[in-house]
Amino acid sequence: MSTPLSQRILCSFAALLVTATASAQEPLTKAKALYDSAAYEEALTVLAAVNIPEAQQYRALCMLALGRPQDATGAVELLVSASPTFEPSTEDVPPRFVTLVSEAKKKLLPGIARKTFNEARDQFKTGDREAALKKFNLVVTLTSSPGFKDSPDAEDLRTLASGFIELTNASAPLPARADAKAPAAGPANAPPPTPVAETPKIAAAETPKVAAAETPQAPAEVIQPVVVRQDIPPIPSGISGLGSPTASVKVEIGADGRVINASMQQPSHPLYDRLVLQKAREWLYTPALLNGRPVPSEKVVTIQLR
Repeated sequence: MSTPLSQRILCSFAALLVTATASAQEPLTKAKALYDSAAYEEALTVLAAVNIPEAQQYRALCMLALGRPQDATGAVELLVSASPTFEPSTEDVPPRFVTLVSEAKKKLLPGIARKTFNEARDQFKTGDREAALKKFNLVVTLTSSPGFKDSPDAEDLRTLASGFIELTNASAPLPARADAKAPAAGPANAPPPTPVAETPKIAAAETPKVAAAETPQAPAEVIQPVVVRQDIPPIPSGISGLGSPTASVKVEIGADGRVINASMQQPSHPLYDRLVLQKAREWLYTPALLNGRPVPSEKVVTIQLR
């Protein structure tokens, strides 16, 4: 009994895929053998037809061996751009290669991490939470890399991504809320111990503008901002005359979770108020969400002074 034509075509196509995959690995395997035998020029010739991260690694190793550090740097930067989590084995490669990778990461990771975060945030906005979560996790990994993790940009990206991860994990299993005013549907996040009362709310100017574009029968789904970083400055010694046991500061939070503006609603002492406002401008939140979209919001934080 003859095999149907469609089945023969599928079998032929599968065979072509296997052959293509094997042929893509063959030059790399040959280049590795040439590198091991110190035939660096020949290895580079073979690698010209291969464009995967591992090929860039061996291209850089050959160029280092041939005394071409600038070309090696270019190959390593292509490698890091394609595979930003790549870590060389110090036992298998020369120290110069490890140094090149470290320098390339120091140069490229800030841009890669920022681009990845922006892509993840866009996916979060459109509701593709699973894809966004993977990229937010990648941002945390990239911003924890040596040589980058201690920079202010890395710390901000890491805390923002961590906040989105927490928000995604907390909100993903929940069904859509029917009542926008029900606080129990928001993600649980206990406030820091110093602030004793917080009254977050969606900015009054934002809610009507967004709600006007929605279907009247569909209530808005609101999730309040969640604290990522909200440090309260200590009261300096020697300050006297704190007229109230509490102080409160109102912060305006942008759609990216950063504080746009801060003002004292209940002052305490001119010196301490200035310290509170300085610190408040560094606070960070996962942004408020209106129907799954980050929006500006306002938040009042009350601080217990004594």
